Amino acid sequence: MTKRISIRSYRKPDTLYSPLDLVVCEGETVVDYLCEIARSLRIHVHICKGDGTDPKSIVNTAKRKSKEDGVKYDKIFCVFDRDNDLSGYLEAIELCKSKKYVPVVSNPCFELWPFLHFQIRESGFGNPQQMVKALKRLPGFENYDKDGVQIFNATFHLIDTACKRASSLVSKQHDDPKEDPYTNIHILIKRFQILKEEQNYFGPRGSPK
Repeated sequence: MTKRISIRSYRKPDTLYSPLDLVVCEGETVVDYLCEIARSLRIHVHICKGDGTDPKSIVNTAKRKSKEDGVKYDKIFCVFDRDNDLSGYLEAIELCKSKKYVPVVSNPCFELWPFLHFQIRESGFGNPQQMVKALKRLPGFENYDKDGVQIFNATFHLIDTACKRASSLVSKQHDDPKEDPYTNIHILIKRFQILKEEQNYFGPRGSPK
């Protein structure tokens, strides 16, 4: 592949690519961020926002799309946060696993992921509001307003560092997603990097659009 894929193309599955994954997210911030990651790696992944805003709705959207899209996805990821609903968050993780989907979660919220590009922290943030306050203290995030493209632009050069820190944090938290802080977004990033090496395009000759 030699040409950047249009960001619009991620909003629907393109079966000319294989392997092909589905990623269902809780909000547009994460959708925009992951689309930028996929574009930077020149891969195709079907990335979309869930039908609702609570964690269970993300899993239910993945279930619906896996049936309605007419595509046999290689992997299905559900991306959501604890936010202020611990019980709903934990129930959604178990539901996700029961469907053989991969839960990609953050506690207290997604903003932990960009934070880890710059700092490691093992003590809890308490709630999403405190997490966002901590992120805004970092250079480039003073005016942060849930902008996924801003996150990508400010952090992509440090993504390997963030993956190492997230992996270390998961280990120290005994891979327990109810612990604060916790995120396993690095497993999705690693999957994208694998797709960069393994994904094939079966369309007409020439660069994919």
